Amino acid sequence: MAFDTDDIDSGRRIDQDFAREEWRFKAKMISSEFLGKIMDLINKYDFTQACKIQLSEICTVAFDPNAMLARNVETETRKLQLKIALNLSKVAYAESDIQNAGLLNVEQAIIDAFSDFVSPSIGGKERDRITKQESVTHSSYAGLPNTEPVQKRGFKLPWRSE
Repeated sequence: MAFDTDDIDSGRRIDQDFAREEWRFKAKMISSEFLGKIMDLINKYDFTQACKIQLSEICTVAFDPNAMLARNVETETRKLQLKIALNLSKVAYAESDIQNAGLLNVEQAIIDAFSDFVSPSIGGKERDRITKQESVTHSSYAGLPNTEPVQKRGFKLPWRSE
């Protein structure tokens, strides 16, 4: 089975799947633009197909929106797990991939971007922020304005036109 990177729409993020602007904005907050950029970076170097598949799969899992919405106490464990996955994937690489200086560049770019991507998940800040926006939006609705005419009280004099 050949891995065709042309099948991956690197510019498409989940925020483009929603019609309402509010939902697109919320989806964009948890999606990563880096995934498409890293796929382009991987394709830019002369790696073997096995190397490209491994790096692409690691990035797809690492930059999943669920990583952003997790309630992590700290992110160092997640970063170490990513580094372990990158090191274990070298078993599938050819000698030419390991000797390629671009591999270090790609791996460091993945690690740096993942650190920024997963940092809002500490304590569930991102999940709480999205939920808070949702509840504020619903609780601030006051209903339709009152359109009934206000009746004036008191005695009307026929010669006054108020």
